[in-house]
Amino acid sequence: MADLIDVPPDMTVKDIIIMKRLQNDFFAEVRLVMRNGQYEAALFLNDRFKPGPPSHSPLIIPAATSPIGWASGPVSV
Repeated sequence: MADLIDVPPDMTVKDIIIMKRLQNDFFAEVRLVMRNGQYEAALFLNDRFKPGPPSHSPLIIPAATSPIGWASGPVSV
């Protein structure tokens, strides 16, 4: 593997999932990494780690703004 830049010390890079050459001649890579005991996907641009949001977060829809009326409970037919 190439020398990767800005990889956190708690992250172990395992493999490349996909690599693509962009129009601006950058190489975008999605790599499989092990972090905090679980596998995650990590983005690298020209071998530099680009941090992003956590791997998952719950979807929260406020009841007052729900577009399809979930706040009103189950639908009876």
